[in-house]
Amino acid sequence: MNVDVINTGTRGTIGYYVAFALSLTIVTAWIIMAFQSKYLFPPETSFIKRLAWPMFITDMMITQRRQPLAKKPVPDYSPGGRQDF
Repeated sequence: MNVDVINTGTRGTIGYYVAFALSLTIVTAWIIMAFQSKYLFPPETSFIKRLAWPMFITDMMITQRRQPLAKKPVPDYSPGGRQDF
């Protein structure tokens, strides 16, 4: 960590360090998710397509929300009522 606060006489600042560390962390997480997304996508999905995992995950979430929820039958607990739930 070669920043001016720790090592005087350098040109680095805490802002540069945070920007670099944060961007490196985001890129690393993106690549790790691309490798691990084989569990989220069909087995024959290419790695290039898995690199676009945020778009596909977002699309899957949107399509799931757009589909109406299947209504479960309400059980009838009255005497002699139907019990086919």
